[in-house]
Amino acid sequence: MQSPDRESRTAGYVAALRGLGVLLPRAGRLIDDPFGAAWTGWGRLRRVAVKMPAAAALLSRPMWRWLLYMQVRTFVLDREIERFAAAGGRQLVLLGAGLDARALRLRKLDLEVFEVDHPATQRRKRRLVGDAATLVPFDFERDPLEELPRRLAALGWRTGEAGCVVCEGVTMYLSEDANAATFAMLKDLLAPGSVVAFTYFTAAFLTARGRGRRLLRRLVTNAGEPWVFGWDPEALPDWLAARGFALERDVSTVEVAGAVLPDRLARRLREDQRRIARARRQ
Repeated sequence: MQSPDRESRTAGYVAALRGLGVLLPRAGRLIDDPFGAAWTGWGRLRRVAVKMPAAAALLSRPMWRWLLYMQVRTFVLDREIERFAAAGGRQLVLLGAGLDARALRLRKLDLEVFEVDHPATQRRKRRLVGDAATLVPFDFERDPLEELPRRLAALGWRTGEAGCVVCEGVTMYLSEDANAATFAMLKDLLAPGSVVAFTYFTAAFLTARGRGRRLLRRLVTNAGEPWVFGWDPEALPDWLAARGFALERDVSTVEVAGAVLPDRLARRLREDQRRIARARRQ
């Protein structure tokens, strides 16, 4: 559980990893986020990396995988938002936004962006994003979820208009009951035809053995934000349908990497069991 007075540590890790994508070879840089590293104290390393094309040779195996994973994950979700905007969508919610810089990186899409996250995390974020997003402080551990649609509407969310919700790096930190409550809230918030793009871990990923996996689980647990839930991909369509959503896309990072990265880089994400999905409100 996140401390009531401390911003999310994992949000900082993710922002830093996005910003340090410049450490990868050019063929592995699917997105560029100049904000994440600067916001988390890694700006100097990023500036050095930009001037050192051979920097990737200094990375450990785990760092290679994490940087590539974050590039793939961010790339897919950015494309989902761009697809939504190209179809005429104009309002976006980043649920559990953390130190996500999409409101700045994708400002050209001219979306109304609402960022929902813990007040402690948003204290720093408020001075970083300026007027690029409307910040909605919300403590998911203490505030009733059913209140969130009302809070968003009070800040300008148009409930009768289709919207897009991005829930990146959140579902694995919630119990199944909490995930069910989240989708129940989203059903109330979203007009039919709206889109939810989210990342998730498979149940097998959470129980997989291996030294690297154990170290990762220990890292997030020690940060006070343990992974607790993963879906079986075969069960996900029915799970969503029971809550008013139709699964439209569900891909593994392995599949995406194979399609958008050179083989020599895509191979570094082999056997990955993390996934990215898109569901539509019925």
